[in-house]
Amino acid sequence: MPIFIDRRMDQYPTCWNRAKLTGLVEEAAKRRIKCYFVGSREDVLTYADELQREPSSLVLFLASNEEPSNLLSEYVGLPLSPIVFAHHIHNMLEDEFSYVMSDLAGAMREAVGLLKARGCRHLALFAVDFKSNHDICRVESFKRIYGTEEPLVFDLGNGLVDCISELVSCRDRIDGLICINDFCALPLMRVLDRLDPDWNAKMLMLGFSDTTLAALHKPALTSVSLNYEDGGRAVVRLHRMLAKHEDMAHLHFIMKSSLLLRDTTEAAFPPGMRFSEMTPVSDAEIFRLICTRKHFMTLENLLNYADTVTLRLMLGLMDGKTADSISKELFISKDGLLYHLRKLKSAFGMENAKEIAAFLCTWINRDALRSYIHQLDTL
Repeated sequence: MPIFIDRRMDQYPTCWNRAKLTGLVEEAAKRRIKCYFVGSREDVLTYADELQREPSSLVLFLASNEEPSNLLSEYVGLPLSPIVFAHHIHNMLEDEFSYVMSDLAGAMREAVGLLKARGCRHLALFAVDFKSNHDICRVESFKRIYGTEEPLVFDLGNGLVDCISELVSCRDRIDGLICINDFCALPLMRVLDRLDPDWNAKMLMLGFSDTTLAALHKPALTSVSLNYEDGGRAVVRLHRMLAKHEDMAHLHFIMKSSLLLRDTTEAAFPPGMRFSEMTPVSDAEIFRLICTRKHFMTLENLLNYADTVTLRLMLGLMDGKTADSISKELFISKDGLLYHLRKLKSAFGMENAKEIAAFLCTWINRDALRSYIHQLDTL
């Protein structure tokens, strides 16, 4: 009973999709279920014999602004049970597919509940993309849970620089900020450090996705995990249930979220910040301080999937060590180390080791990275 995975997910090479795929493939291997990557109807038909012998599923990864029907049309008429990684609930009475999705409402309930429990009373949502079904669901959940029809929301529509600029000129007092994902929260934290090094005693912040980068940053960012790898494993469970129970037409799995408490939500009853009363920061300065989402994605994927040699090389660069000393510590040849360094340069699009070291030191706490590597070594 094979699983066919639509390879158009390659168009969205996010760390979140990679986590879903990792969970799916690992669980399928554990269950000895074959996985095939396909990109068209013709690709599926090359496995016609298996399709006739065994129940099969088709897995689709959606971008946050995509509708399943657009992708499913390619495979209409094939003996496949469609399973979609969804971002919002569709019409369950009309949809002809199964789906796995995160509990966005439950995740927002945890986020708002934590900030209220810490004494926050003036909450805002940061970096909302209103073209994203994912984000729209979060805004609606926030309105319902926070209890207001007109919440303070900062729009990502014109880019992150404009979004941060809008926040730092805001006249409203904010004591709790919910960022739509960690990769929007981290650049904002750097701008806040520039405005007021004591900002985290005045305003609490959390993000979504629970990236490794959020845990290794200083201060470490509280984040709500949407458990993407578990979602990938759930796809395999759903596939097996559909294969074994012919009376089941479709199944819908909604995955629990989990809250990871860290530095940015430690303070109690924060007084809040009124950014318009602070020294203004220009768009040019904001642009200089922040990092592109592409670089964050690259760094997150390295932290999660790179070998320990690469991670120790990153730590050595952050410590200011030479290639010779790092190669001796790692018991590999200098040529071997330089190979890993070239891969890092290529991944980040950077020219030299100093540039990579400066980037890493900006976004990662070296002691946290050292502890993270130690944890990986003990697994």
